[in-house]
Amino acid sequence: MAHNQLQDITVKSSSLQTSRFVILKSRLLRTKDFISIFLMNLKSLNQESQKLMGSGFFEFRKSFKLPLGCKISFLSFLFFIIASFSSFSQNPDENFQAIDQSTYLLYTQKNWDSLIVVGKHSLKTGTDYYYLRLRMGIAYYNKGNYLKAIQHLEKAMHFNASDASAQEYLYYSYLFSNQKKEARILSAKFTTTLKNKLEIGKVNFFEKLYLETGSTFSNNIDQNRIQRPDLYNNDTYQEQDLNDDKYYTHFGFEINLSNRISAYLGYSFLSISKLKQIIFPGLFPPGNSNIGPFYNYEYKLFQNEFYGNLKFFLGSGFTITPAYHFINVKYTSIYPDNSSQPFSLFNVVEGDNSFNNNIISLSVNKNLSLFNWGITSSWSNLNNKYQYQLGGIFTWYPVGNMNIYTTTLLVSAWEEENNRIVFDQLVGGKVTKQFWLEGYITLGEMVNFNEKNAFVVHNSGDKIKFRTGINFIVLLSDKVELSFRYIYLQEEGYREIESMDGISNVTTLKYQNNTIIGGLKWTF
Repeated sequence: MAHNQLQDITVKSSSLQTSRFVILKSRLLRTKDFISIFLMNLKSLNQESQKLMGSGFFEFRKSFKLPLGCKISFLSFLFFIIASFSSFSQNPDENFQAIDQSTYLLYTQKNWDSLIVVGKHSLKTGTDYYYLRLRMGIAYYNKGNYLKAIQHLEKAMHFNASDASAQEYLYYSYLFSNQKKEARILSAKFTTTLKNKLEIGKVNFFEKLYLETGSTFSNNIDQNRIQRPDLYNNDTYQEQDLNDDKYYTHFGFEINLSNRISAYLGYSFLSISKLKQIIFPGLFPPGNSNIGPFYNYEYKLFQNEFYGNLKFFLGSGFTITPAYHFINVKYTSIYPDNSSQPFSLFNVVEGDNSFNNNIISLSVNKNLSLFNWGITSSWSNLNNKYQYQLGGIFTWYPVGNMNIYTTTLLVSAWEEENNRIVFDQLVGGKVTKQFWLEGYITLGEMVNFNEKNAFVVHNSGDKIKFRTGINFIVLLSDKVELSFRYIYLQEEGYREIESMDGISNVTTLKYQNNTIIGGLKWTF
C-alpha cells in the first residue's frame, strides 16, 4: 500500500514527567457514561485535582468504580481529564502543555482512537494549533478515514503550509479518496526533494481515455405491434412509432489544460431499430401485407453526438463544471399522404428527416468533510420542445473513504407546462481490493431528460417510468479500469387513434428494456 511509504514523523513536544495516566485506553474514552459522570462532578473534580496536583498526586491511588464495571486509578482519571480538556484548567499555558503532551504520547503509541477523542474535545474547548491538527490528521489517515484526515491536514496547512510531513500525508489522503486533481494542485507547491521522494512527475496533457459500448434488448415491437388480420373493416385512423433494440458506443478523452482546469471531449453513436405502423379506415383486403389501408415500415434511427465539458478546480474541494451536448438525429420513415386520394384508399409517402438538439449544463460541487454537495442545472431543446432542469446531488462517505458511499439525486424537470420530479438513489462499495459494486434505483418520469451533467440524454420520446441497475467496476491495475453495467427499464410509448367523427385519443403502450454496457478507462 502506498501509505506504508510514509515515514514516522518526529513531532515536537515538551517532555513528559510521567505516563501513569495512559492506562486509560480507548475503551474508556468511548464510554458515554464516563463523560456524563465527569460533567456532573466537574466542579468538585477540578478542586480536588488542584489539591492533589500539589501534594504528591502520583503517589496517591484510589479505586474508582465506573458504571460499566471497569476500575481505573481515580487520580489518573483526574490527571487525564486535566491534561486533555482545556476548559478544566485555570491556566491556559499549563492546559496547552498538557494537551500537547497527552496527544504526543498517544501519537507515539499509535493509539489513534484515543488521540482522536482527546483532539476533538480540545478543539471544542478552543485549543487549536498545528501539531494537534497534524496528529489528528495522521490518526484518521491510519484508520483509513481519508476524508476526515483531509479536513485536519488542511487545517494544519493553514498553520504551516510548508511543512513536508503535512504535505505528504495530505497528498496521499487526496489520492486514496479519489481526489487526484486536488493532489495535483497540492503537489505543485512541493519542493523538488519531496516531489522526487513521492515520484511526482510532470502533468500529462492526456489524462485518460474512455471507451464504452453496449446494446439494449427490448420487447416493445413483440408486445405492442398491431397484427394485420386477413379481413377487417376498420373505422379508425391509428398510428404508432415503436422504439426497439438499440446499439450504443462512446469514445472520449480527458486532457489537462492546467493544474486547475481539465476538459473532456467525447463522441457517441446510437442506432435504434424502429417500427412505424399506420392504419387507415377501410376494408383490409386479404392476402396483402403492406397495401391500403395497413402499413408497416421498419427502419433505423441514427444519432451522432458530441459532448464536452470544462472542469475548474478552485481548491478546497470546490469544482465548477459547464458542459455542452450536441445531438444530430437522422432517419427515413413514412407519413400519411391524404392530399389527393379517396378517404378509403389513403397512401403513405416516404421522407428523410434530420434535426439537431442541444443541451447546456452547469454543475457546482463542494467537498465538505464526509460529504460532497452539488447543484446541477440545464437547458435543452429536445424534440422541438424546451426543457429546464434544476436539481441537487448529495454523496456521503460514511467511513471517510471509497469503501462505502451513497449518492442521492433529486431533480425537477420542466417541459412547457409540465413539471416532473425525478429521484435517484445509488449505493456503492468496495467488495474486494480491486472490485467495486454499485446498485441504484430511479423513480419518476424521464422523458426528454438529461443526467450526469448532460452526458446521458433520454430523447427517444418515450417515458422511462422506472429504472434500476447494477454496476461492476474492476481495477486491473493503477491505470486500467473495467466496468460492466446492467440497466432494467420500464417504459411507455403511445398509439394515436382518431375516429371517423374526428375524436382523438392516445393509448399507452408499456414495455421493458434490458441494457448491458461495458466500459474501459485508461489513465496515463
